[in-house]
Amino acid sequence: MNISQGVGNVTPTGLRLPIPYDVGDGVLDIPTTRTDGINLANNHCFAFIINPHNKRRNRIMNTTDRRVKRTKKLLADALAALMKQKPLKSITVRELTELADLNRGTFYLHFKDVYDLAEQIENGIFDRFNEIIADFDSSKNETLEVMESSQTLRFFLTRLFELLADSADMAQSLIGVNGDPAFIEKLKSRLEQRSYSTLYNALPKDRRGDCAYLFSFIEYGSIGICETWLNSGMCETPGAMAEITEKFILGALGAFE
Repeated sequence: MNISQGVGNVTPTGLRLPIPYDVGDGVLDIPTTRTDGINLANNHCFAFIINPHNKRRNRIMNTTDRRVKRTKKLLADALAALMKQKPLKSITVRELTELADLNRGTFYLHFKDVYDLAEQIENGIFDRFNEIIADFDSSKNETLEVMESSQTLRFFLTRLFELLADSADMAQSLIGVNGDPAFIEKLKSRLEQRSYSTLYNALPKDRRGDCAYLFSFIEYGSIGICETWLNSGMCETPGAMAEITEKFILGALGAFE
């Protein structure tokens, strides 16, 4: 730490420094009024504690965070592998921990049971899915011509396939025969909330009565594409899969011109 101005008094609680003072390459802007209303500027100083144990504590916390992430990833990978063999209700904590090479005590430090583990994993995927949906900022007045000429749909699909690639084993398990239908329905419902009106407005007015059928066609077809891609080893890139899926979607829309 580079302190460019004079140092005030050393107190039992730490180092008392004048205001302002330089830290590193810039001036640290410290508020001069405490939450209890006392104006620190009147005293021309600010108590700044330099604790020699802070760096060590931060290192320990960073190490702990990495260990927790590693533990959760091992358990998530084990759950994904077991869900390819049996339904969630048939998976035990003992099976999970043995496959992950962890003890059950470690499991219970982070999760109540297998369902809690699955729910946390699903929530993580759903949160990322929500972020992608939120970024898909299509106008409600979008026409078919605008949709076809823009890159919005391609970008949206690319991010979806990137999400699948990042969570490939779990995504494959969730979509598979032993997956969680309620989770898939949750994703579909969120997508419908965000995209149905866009699709509706993209159709000619005299064909909007068919929107529900078209949406179902695109929705289930897209899920099938995702499942086929995951099960076939994901040979194509997310960008390539987005381009393929986009062609099918726009082709379906084009039939209503």
